[in-house]
Amino acid sequence: MDFLFSEFQKGLYEDFARIGETVTANVEKHDRDASFDFIAWRALSDAGLWRIPVPKDLGGLGGSWQ
Repeated sequence: MDFLFSEFQKGLYEDFARIGETVTANVEKHDRDASFDFIAWRALSDAGLWRIPVPKDLGGLGGSWQ
């Protein structure tokens, strides 16, 4: 079994890791306040996180969360 990322998976990882690095400044505030980080969610949504498990014929990437 191959446990290495494909080039596509590496690209996704790198893209979302960059987003994570930029939004982590507010993590403690939202944890402390028990509030939702809308800015982080918007960044992930705009980057297409939602498209990963959606079938290609519906505009997604045809992947899964696994």
